[in-house]
Amino acid sequence: MKLPAETEAAIVARYRAGESMELVAAAEYVSISTVWRVLDRHGVRSRGHGRRQLEHAEYERTIELYRSGLGGDDVGRLLGITGAAVRQRLRLAGEPRRKGGEPPRRLTDGATATETLKGS
Repeated sequence: MKLPAETEAAIVARYRAGESMELVAAAEYVSISTVWRVLDRHGVRSRGHGRRQLEHAEYERTIELYRSGLGGDDVGRLLGITGAAVRQRLRLAGEPRRKGGEPPRRLTDGATATETLKGS
């Protein structure tokens, strides 16, 4: 089934505005593979398998939280990424990993991300 031209235009516009393929698909009620095909048909190059490109500020925030004493997994929970992604960001930024000594500061079970960030 061919999509209406308005829907295809909306898909292209949303993706070019920075939305991920997942968000575009959900907003336009189509599958991710449909988003891929529409973008390909319109000559729009993907940003890497549907992954949103990280902005400099996101790397800075990752490093800031890590330096505040939080462990990689807790930083990931606050930022909505995995601990492995945190470690990769730290490595790419040249941030030295903690070795031994004091264990990382942990999020408390009852604390929200906002409360934790205000306290750091």
